[in-house]
Amino acid sequence: MGKRGAKPQGKVKIKWSPNFAYAVGLITTDYSLKYAKANSLKLLPKLYYDKRVICLSRKRREIEKALQVEGVTLK
Repeated sequence: MGKRGAKPQGKVKIKWSPNFAYAVGLITTDYSLKYAKANSLKLLPKLYYDKRVICLSRKRREIEKALQVEGVTLK
């Protein structure tokens, strides 16, 4: 494996606590959700490409309802 980012320089002293760990978890989860959402919006039109595909019709309706909240439509 290659290097993963810069080496910590130790300039900031952090005292780990349950609250700090919770905040770090929230930040990383929020980033992951934004990334997953962006990729999902690109992928969904490819998965549900045609309204006439019977086996996906019920799922497509549910996805279309959920996407209306975001203002996105499937083609």
